[in-house]
Amino acid sequence: MADGDNLVLGTPNTFNSQTFLQRSASGPTTAFAVANLDGGAIVGTSANHPAVEGASNTGPGVSGLANSGAGVQGSCGSGTGVAGRSSTGTGVDGTSTSGSGVTATSTSGDAITASSLTGAGVRGHSETADGVVGTSRTQCGVYGESEMLPAVTGRCAAHTTWTAGVMGIGDHEGPGVHGTSLLGNGVQAYSRDADALVATSVNRRGVLGIAAGTSSASVGVQGDAPARANGSAAIGVMGSSRHGTAIFATTVDGTAGMFFGPVVVFGDLAVIGGKKSAAVRHPDGSHRLTYAVESPDNWLEDVGRGQLVDGDGTVTLDPDFAAVIDADDYHVFLTPEGDSNGLYVGARTSEGFEVHEQRDGTASMSFSYRVVGRRGDVEAARLSPVDLPAVPDLPDVTIPEPAELPPRPRRVAAPVPPDLPTPPDLTP
Repeated sequence: MADGDNLVLGTPNTFNSQTFLQRSASGPTTAFAVANLDGGAIVGTSANHPAVEGASNTGPGVSGLANSGAGVQGSCGSGTGVAGRSSTGTGVDGTSTSGSGVTATSTSGDAITASSLTGAGVRGHSETADGVVGTSRTQCGVYGESEMLPAVTGRCAAHTTWTAGVMGIGDHEGPGVHGTSLLGNGVQAYSRDADALVATSVNRRGVLGIAAGTSSASVGVQGDAPARANGSAAIGVMGSSRHGTAIFATTVDGTAGMFFGPVVVFGDLAVIGGKKSAAVRHPDGSHRLTYAVESPDNWLEDVGRGQLVDGDGTVTLDPDFAAVIDADDYHVFLTPEGDSNGLYVGARTSEGFEVHEQRDGTASMSFSYRVVGRRGDVEAARLSPVDLPAVPDLPDVTIPEPAELPPRPRRVAAPVPPDLPTPPDLTP
């Protein structure tokens, strides 16, 4: 047909100049609408330019509505399937009540390229399905890059157990979520009222921290609990186990555990194959080990000094010491501090005991004593056998190679909105 002739539906139409449709009346009525009950409403094909261009000063440039399929579908062999650009609003907005909000397919280029100066580049919203789904065979399914703010941000407002701001699932050997940073934190978690980070593993470790450096600042796992405003205590690192080992530490040639400050143990303490020592500072600046006295029974002891007057003396037990031993059955060892016929223990009660010089002696002198009694608050069998706990099976701790950063997607310049075509002169 010649340029300027009417389009004829159902037959091929060829022309050389642009065909333009202008609606001059006011109101939000659509200028051009096409409906098809069984096929595509509008199909655009172009060799090297956008097949369909839409430009609008206030509303959407291109709007697609579908009851069951895709509202707008873009497919390109090497370029961009669908490109959306907005200066203040949303580049591409896809909404679906049951299917995909936006579906884009590309065999070699970017399926969707969206650029926005102030608003969202891509925004996906769905009532029942996923808002945005990214799938790739060889590259990243979803890649986010930002100069200032987080590259990828996920937020979920639902109040259920299985909802998450960002969820990563690894079906094979790769991690579900992997974070890599050259200078900052690889993964950072924050929560106001719940656990900041929860890790669960069925057959391996829930949390594995590897310190690949050699300096003292390289720490595999660190827990920090700063002082609270109300002065209440918090816990830096906590280990809990119902039947196994709550905290297990091992080292080859270092120190399995180190504590700066008081240590409290609720329960039994067993040292297997080692010594219980105190490192005492020596005047020469070194520290020397002193060893605890071991006993087959659970004994507590106290020492002191008394006085004989005319061969007789009385010792009153420290009430606090008497309160924690079996005060009805204790041992007393006496040592005279001078020439005497020897000393012996006379009457003995839960409050104290008498000391006398042998052979009716009448010496007046000081003496020292040692009182030993069984601990009164627990039952401890003599030389009780102990079952050594089994050393847990430790998985191989291999330092993984630093993950390679995924290749940056090919940067595509933001498409420039097409100039609105100049309306033809309709003057007869």
